[in-house]
Amino acid sequence: MVNVNASYSSVIMITDICINDSLLPVVASHRDLGITVSSDLSSSLYVTDIARKAHQWTNMVIRCFVSQNIDLLMRAFITCV
Repeated sequence: MVNVNASYSSVIMITDICINDSLLPVVASHRDLGITVSSDLSSSLYVTDIARKAHQWTNMVIRCFVSQNIDLLMRAFITCV
């Protein structure tokens, strides 16, 4: 028997599901183990999130290094990502 905590669970569907007399909320997308799954099973939310994080790392690397040497900046970005 698997114990499920209803407060950490959600459903990506139209029908209502109850666990331990708790109604699970219906959501359009859910993030589990770092992967975002949407109700239409597209990967656009997941890819957008990864691109946003890569953009943040790029900006951080550019702000932290005084040198504008492209090779140094690329090595720093690859190390971080």
